[in-house]
Amino acid sequence: MKKLMIPSIMAVLLVSMVMVGCNPAPEPTPSTPSTPSTPSTPSTPSTPSTPSTPSTPSTPAADPLNPFGADFATKPDGTPMRSVLSIIHMGGAWSAFAGHIWETYMGRVGAEYSLHDAQMDAGKMVSDLEDFLIIEPDMVFIQAADGKAAIPGVEALMNAGIPVFSWDVLPETDNIVATVNHTDPAMGKTAGEFLVAEFDQMGKSGRVFTCQGMLSMSQTIERNAAFLEAIEGSGVEVVNECEASWRDENCANCVETAFTADPELNAIFTHGGMLNGAVEALRGLNLLYPVGDPNHVVCVTIDEGQATCELIRDGWADAVSKHSPYDDVDYMTKVALWYVVCGQSVAQKRLEQGTYPITHDMILEDYERELPQFWGVALSKGIDYSELPVLDNQYVETPTLADRMALAGY
Repeated sequence: MKKLMIPSIMAVLLVSMVMVGCNPAPEPTPSTPSTPSTPSTPSTPSTPSTPSTPSTPSTPAADPLNPFGADFATKPDGTPMRSVLSIIHMGGAWSAFAGHIWETYMGRVGAEYSLHDAQMDAGKMVSDLEDFLIIEPDMVFIQAADGKAAIPGVEALMNAGIPVFSWDVLPETDNIVATVNHTDPAMGKTAGEFLVAEFDQMGKSGRVFTCQGMLSMSQTIERNAAFLEAIEGSGVEVVNECEASWRDENCANCVETAFTADPELNAIFTHGGMLNGAVEALRGLNLLYPVGDPNHVVCVTIDEGQATCELIRDGWADAVSKHSPYDDVDYMTKVALWYVVCGQSVAQKRLEQGTYPITHDMILEDYERELPQFWGVALSKGIDYSELPVLDNQYVETPTLADRMALAGY
């Protein structure tokens, strides 16, 4: 693999920033639009309406490690294309997985690449975007540390003819080639519908405690609103809630306080990750019972990170709304390669991944796979990024050397 080294650029820019970034915690964090799927004959990846919820995760492509073909991202003169990524925070599990799998994909297609960690600092992100404008890469990817603060840098790159692609936390501008994410309302709705179905099946009422993310973030607001809408009129209600800011230790403190005051609570919804904190608090209160026990506290969350997958596998938690950095990076990288390498336009800017509840049986099935498809299971099994397959994504086909020859003539 070749890594692009970027010179240090001194830049001073005053920006009014409101942090709306995703993934501030060690466990995955949070995080719009229609969905592409490349036609069978090489052409613009079309964007059909979102397909029905899949019951199983994506499966590896026929040539799982490099279906693109060696040196796919090279120019007609044989030199490698240059690719850069500004990511919100490599210290968070969700973004760290996204960054590492992006590097893996870039290495496989033969691009020169450089990853820039904004460390949840919108000012650093802005500076990185300015640097990208100077070095003129062939493609820019961004998971924005601040969607508003990213606007000037992204628009300057696009106006200079440098294509920009984004996933998860998106720049708040339409002047971008394409974006993809799992929508926050869909993930919140999925969690709510799961709890309603569980308590309907048990024939009893659900009394929910919610561990929220950061109340200032759109992810928190949208997930919570959709969850409440999904349970409205059912036998499930939110009795209490607290701001846990995506952190296990905060969630543990909140759960301990809430369940001590109200022992009739029987369900927990966390806005993203944080299940480990919730489960440990229940353990400390002698309220931790496995799934199936009549005293079990039903636990559901968003983001299938390592701790969450292990808790569901072991029967301490029930389900998680799918929110995968693996899928987002796979999707957007392929869209970018169709656009930059093969010269195919993108039919729709705002793309979205489907979400669905990942349950115990699905987690067990993924653990049995040699190459897991849920990113938390891959981390739990210690699978190296170099061993993870390129996904057979239902929304977009994988461009190949044959496509490049047919469409770009080399």
